[in-house]
Amino acid sequence: MSPGRRRVALYGVLLLCLAAARLLVPDPARETSLTAPSSRSGEERARQRPLDHRSTNVNELQAMAWPDRSRGALARDDKNPFDVKTWAVGPSAASTRDASPPPALAPQPTAPALPFLFAGKLELAPGKWLVYLTKGEQSIAVEMGETFEGIYRFEGIENDHIVIVYLPLQTKQLLPMGSAS
Repeated sequence: MSPGRRRVALYGVLLLCLAAARLLVPDPARETSLTAPSSRSGEERARQRPLDHRSTNVNELQAMAWPDRSRGALARDDKNPFDVKTWAVGPSAASTRDASPPPALAPQPTAPALPFLFAGKLELAPGKWLVYLTKGEQSIAVEMGETFEGIYRFEGIENDHIVIVYLPLQTKQLLPMGSAS
């Protein structure tokens, strides 16, 4: 077959395909109508007329695929998607009859654990002590009655323990002296 004849044959096949497509595919510009819808529902029309692959009325196809969901039908349904929903739990019958007890009081605040270790002590005068403490690699020398670290005060020594007051809560804490005495 010569190239000229092949080209004519291809154009002929193309023309046939276009004609078939024109007949089978609906033209939306021709199908829009401004007439009032009929009183029959889409389901009734679908039952009366068999489905034709050349049916071009989009409204009829949608009516066959979807049930009637007009505003009235949605209002009659129990499952209205536009109802106001709340996730709040309402009071139960038992809780409305019995008065609930008052909420529990918050636990009393406590002083944090002492961050110090005992390093040594020196008696300056009878009953007056200088105590050496360590906090990490920092050494602290504290006399009786002196405030240190801004929140602690050294009160004295009782039974192999150093008495330190945590000032924000006025709580006494005991720091054991260990074997370094």
